[in-house]
Amino acid sequence: ISDPLTLEIGETGETALELGVELDGIQGSVFAFNGTNDRGGDDRISSFGAAAGWSAEYEDSTFGVNLSWINDLGESDGLEESANGDRRVAGWTASGLVSRGGVSFLGEYLTAADEFREEAFSGAEPSSWTLEAAYEFELGGQGVTAAASYQQTDDAIALELPESRYLVGLSVDLVEGVALGFEWKRDNDYGEGGTGKDADTFTTLLSAEF
Repeated sequence: ISDPLTLEIGETGETALELGVELDGIQGSVFAFNGTNDRGGDDRISSFGAAAGWSAEYEDSTFGVNLSWINDLGESDGLEESANGDRRVAGWTASGLVSRGGVSFLGEYLTAADEFREEAFSGAEPSSWTLEAAYEFELGGQGVTAAASYQQTDDAIALELPESRYLVGLSVDLVEGVALGFEWKRDNDYGEGGTGKDADTFTTLLSAEF
C-alpha cells in the first residue's frame, strides 16, 4: 500500500516527452521535461535523463534489471521544494527483479551523484535502497499475495523520511477487480539529528478496478 522510500525520494511527476525502443527484451529510452528548478529565471526544457533495461522469461521464471539516470534529482517530488535554486545534482537508480512461480524478489537502489549545497541539505547526498519479497497463492479459490519489505535511507533527515522501514502486507482478491489489502509498517527515525523513535502504522485498503 505504501510507496517504497526509493520512490518517495526519486519520483518525478512532471509531464515529459519520452522516446523509447524495445528489442528482444532490451529496452532503452530518453526523456526531457520543463521542471520547476529553473536556474537564473530561465523557463525552458532543461531537465532530461535516460533509462535502459533487460528482461526475459523462461518457462515460469522472469528476470529483469533496469538502470536510469536524471541530470537533476532535485526535480523529484520529494526534493524539489528544498532543492529549488540549488545547483543541478544528478541522480541514478538500479533495480532488479527475479520471480519463479508465485515467488518474487525485488531490489532497488537510488542515490544522488553528489552532495546538495550546504544551505539546502547541509551537504547531504540522499540515497535509499529497498528489498522486497512476495508470494502469490490461492486460498479458497481467491488470489492472495503476501509480501514483506525492508528499506533504508541515508542523509534523508531534511526530507523527513525515516532511516529504516519494515513492511508486511497481505492482499486478498474478493471478487474480480476488487481486492482488500492490509499493511503493517514500522518506521525507525534517525538517531543523530532525529528523534530516534519508532512509529507503527496499520493500514487497510479496499480497491476496485474498472
